[in-house]
This record gives sequence, C-alpha cells and structure tokens, in this order.
Amino acid sequence: MTYIDNVIINTNKINKDKKILLISDLHLTKDLGFKHLKEVKSNVAMDEIQQIVIPGDIFNDVNELEDSRFKEHALQELDDFSCGKQVFISPGNHDLMTKNNNKWEIGNFSLFEDAIKELPNFHLLHNGEKKRYDSITYSAFSPDFSYYENEKKKRKDLESPNEYRRAFLEQYNVNLFNSSEFNILLTHEPQSIIKLSLEKGKCIQCDTDVVVSGHMHNGLLPHYFHKFAFNRGIISPQKQFFPKYAQGNIEIGDTTFVINGPVNAMVENSLVNNALGSNATVIELVKKR
Repeated sequence: MTYIDNVIINTNKINKDKKILLISDLHLTKDLGFKHLKEVKSNVAMDEIQQIVIPGDIFNDVNELEDSRFKEHALQELDDFSCGKQVFISPGNHDLMTKNNNKWEIGNFSLFEDAIKELPNFHLLHNGEKKRYDSITYSAFSPDFSYYENEKKKRKDLESPNEYRRAFLEQYNVNLFNSSEFNILLTHEPQSIIKLSLEKGKCIQCDTDVVVSGHMHNGLLPHYFHKFAFNRGIISPQKQFFPKYAQGNIEIGDTTFVINGPVNAMVENSLVNNALGSNATVIELVKKR
C-alpha cells in the first residue's frame, strides 16, 4: 500500500501554483528498496509535479556505493523516478554512515557526494548553501554523524535539541533567506528543530516558509491512526516510546513543518516494510489571488 499525503500552502511569494513532491528515507541497498520507490512514482501524478525534495536517507549504507553495480542501478532508478525534474536533496544519517560488525560507524560521505554529482538534475545542498529555481529558494541544515551516533553518549541523549542548537548556531546565517522569496529548508531530523522553534515561537531559521524532514518513519505508526495521534508515533529511531513530532504537519509562526513518512520503513524486514507501506507527500503551493 502506498500513502500520499497532501499539504496545501497559500502564499503570495510564487509566480504561479506549484506542486512539489517530498520523499525521504528511501534506504536503497543492494537489491532492496527499489520496489517501494517505483510504487510511489506510480501513485503520484508526476506530470503535475514541478520539483522534488528529498531530505535524506537515500541510501541505507553509504559505503555500499563502492559497489559499482549497485551504484549504477541506484542512480538509474533515481534518474527514472525524477522524470527529469529538478531534485533538491540533503543528507540523512544513513547517507553518512556504514555498518561494521553490526555497529553503525561513520562512512565515506564523499561516495554519496560523487554519486549525486552524476545526476545532472539533482542538487545536493550543503549546510547554508542556497539554490533558487522557478521562484523557490532551497537551503539545508544537516547535523553531522555524531549527532545521531556517539559511543560516549547514552542513547536517550542522542539527537538532542541542545546538540542541534549548537551545530545550527555554528553555521547560522540571519541573512540566508530573503523574506520576499518562498523559502524551503531541508533538514533530516524534525524533532529538534520543531522543539527549538516552539521555544522561540517561530522557526529558528529566519524567513523560512516550509521545513521538510523525514527520519522518524512515522514513528512506525500505521497510517490509519495518524489523524488520531496528534503528530506522535509508537517508537522513534532512538527507541523513544510515543515520540512527539513523528509524523504529520505542524504550524509554528509563519512556517509549516512537514514530517514525511518513509519510502521504506524497514527495508531489511519485508513483512514490516510492506505492512507499513510506502509514503510520500505532495506539497501544493497555491498563489494567493
């Protein structure tokens, strides 16, 4: 089963109505993950989509890109999926790491960067970098590997708002976005930026219209229960029970935070993966008349 969520945003900052397809957490790995990616494409009217955004976890283990056959297959599938549209991406935690002796370690991120460069319509956004296309400005903030995995910390202390704040402020640019433009920020993990923005009463990055994220895999909550859960899930990637900000959309000030469900929730477990289904979100920007 494929679930396509829809978010409508009215704005006077665009030149015409647009539809943006948001996908995340593809977790492509050798011979796995591609089925659900194809399902998303077959359930979206791609001819109505102008741009695509992917806030992380395109690959499940970045070092698998050393395998030329897997890399070629994955890039061909991504190219086919995009239908030649402009794609804006930021890395997730799995795009930064590799599994060794059943333990996640920092991987070779340059493999990810080099692979994306081979797709001419794909744009990898490094922290603070901006790309403007068809009246929309994109940028990204992606915490480093130690934010997600750190042997010196207890699991409950990982992915903390304080760590996100520290990393964010080191690179914060008050002038990143122009208030007259429509601005979209990609960041893989939603909980910290939402908590910090709630404290401030507005998005911590000035003049952001939309924040897109993924990572939470809908808290492994079956789609039918989303509307009753008030953005909560069942369990988070860091093993939090009933985590906040696991799925859905949240308005804080003038910013819409869109938490996207995964294309592949548990790519290694076909039973769970198929039961939870593939997910995507169509963000419809409607020009105010």
